[in-house]
This record gives sequence, structure tokens and C-alpha cells, in this order.
Amino acid sequence: ARVPLLAADGPASVPVGAASTSAVPADGFVTWEHIRIGQPLVVYGRALSVVDCDQFTRDFYAENKQPQQSNTAHMVPNDPYFMRRKAAEEKMSLKVPDDRRQRFIAFNRKVLRFYCQWDDRAAIYGERRPYILHFYLEDDTIEICEVRLPNDGRDQFSKLLRRQKLPVDTQSALQDIGSGPARFYTDANLRVGERISVFGRPFLIYDCDDFTRHHLSTKFGLDQIPDLTDRIRTPFVAMPEREVPPPMGIGSEEDSLASLNSLIPKPPRRDEAKLMNYAGKALRFLACMHEAPAPEDEGRKFILGYWLLGDGI
Repeated sequence: ARVPLLAADGPASVPVGAASTSAVPADGFVTWEHIRIGQPLVVYGRALSVVDCDQFTRDFYAENKQPQQSNTAHMVPNDPYFMRRKAAEEKMSLKVPDDRRQRFIAFNRKVLRFYCQWDDRAAIYGERRPYILHFYLEDDTIEICEVRLPNDGRDQFSKLLRRQKLPVDTQSALQDIGSGPARFYTDANLRVGERISVFGRPFLIYDCDDFTRHHLSTKFGLDQIPDLTDRIRTPFVAMPEREVPPPMGIGSEEDSLASLNSLIPKPPRRDEAKLMNYAGKALRFLACMHEAPAPEDEGRKFILGYWLLGDGI
């Protein structure tokens, strides 16, 4: 837009810049001849200080035989408002810096993973159960997830502890609710081989992943982090061999083995081909005692029958 040529006290009939030698145009608007470095310029009632220009502008003025008198840039005048604001900020007391935003930007989606175990064998029906502990670096929160094992007979609970800050001393933290801040676990308190208390439950940290090892090595200088997986693993116990009891004389051997192999015994499967070919067929032999144990048994004769279907005698 075209700007009217004005002086500080109203409309001007001469150029604002005293060094300007061009005549005032008839329509009274600002042209390039009126813009000079170091001279004020009034734009709709607001006085602007022209402090510098680029090299192309200087060459343009020189080519038109009206070079800028100042070859160096002028200092920008101080703004009274910003000077008063800076003086007021210096008098204010320093606040504690809140680094939550910086921590979110630096550690978002960066999680430390520890493998831990809860040993509850001191209680009735207690056992050792594995868990995975996640530590979120962006806000120092902890969540503990259960490790699902096949056929473990447990309900489908995905987490033992939802994501939250874990107090170091649970009892004092619960007693002092509302009285003051409690001390919580941070990445400086989590070490492989040490125990932590999760609301009264002792958890042993026995391993961690590669990202966690790199973080602990970079931040705390922990290079030798042990792997205690073999130490906490339950020793392997071989299954004892089952001994087949001697037959009791009741039923066939297949019936006895069926009750041994299954809690609910099933009848043994029959050989259908053998049933079709040898059903009702038997081999008969005439036999006598080889060595009679008593004199009256000499001369006794027996019929020996061999049944082809069940291989019975």
C-alpha cells in the first residue's frame, strides 16, 4: 500500500530525510527517495527508525546517484516495555525448574525391562513366580506384568501392579498420605541381584535386557551386570520310571496296563483282522507230565488248547 508522506508533527511539504535532495511528489506519498538510513519514517502515525539495508538496496541508491550516507548499521533502539519486563524478571525469585516436558521429549517410549521373581514359599501354597518389571524413564513409573506359563491354572490377570510410582517404604508412605512427598524407586535403585519391596512383597531382580544394560552402563557406569537366571532356576528333577506291577490273576494283562496308564481305564483295542480270521479257532494238543512230581501223576494225560484269537492257553 502507498504510505502518505508525514513528518513527526503532521503532513510534510518537504521530505522527512534532511539529506534527501528529491522533490516532494505532487500526490504526497512516500517513495524510495524518502527512505534514508538513520532518519525517522512516520507510517500512519508511528515513527520507525531505519537502521540498515541490504547490499542490493545500497547499490540501487548508488546507481541512482543518491547513495546512503551511512555505510554501517545503526543500533536498534531499546524498547522501554521489554526493558521494564526484564528488570521485573530479574527481581523475581527463581522457581524450581520443571523438567517434565524435557524428560518426555528425551525419554518418551524408552522403558527399562527387568526380570524378577517373587519367592512366596514361606506362605501356605506359596511358590516362586516370575514377573517382568517395566520402568518408564519419562516419569519414573513402574509396572509389573505377570509371565504366563502354559497350563499354570491361573486367572488371566495381565499385571500385578499397574503403572504408577512405587514407594520405597510402603508402610510409611501409606501412613503419611497427604502429609508430604514419599520417596519412590528410580532407575538408581534398580540393580540386578538386589531385592525391592512391592507393597510388602520381596522381588529379586535377576536379569535385564540389552537396552537396560546400555542405560545402566552409560548413566551409572555399571559394566559388569551379572545374569542370575541359572541361580534362581529350579533344579531339573528327572521323572521316576514307572514300574509295571506283576499281574494279579484277575483279567488280562491289557486290562491291568490300561488302569496303570490312565486314571479312567479304557478297554483294550481288539485286532479286528485277527478277530475275523481266528474267531472260535483253537489248536489242541495231547500232553503229559514230563517228570511227574508224584507216582500217582505218572500216566496222566492232558489236552492243551491254544486259542488263536487271544493267544491264550
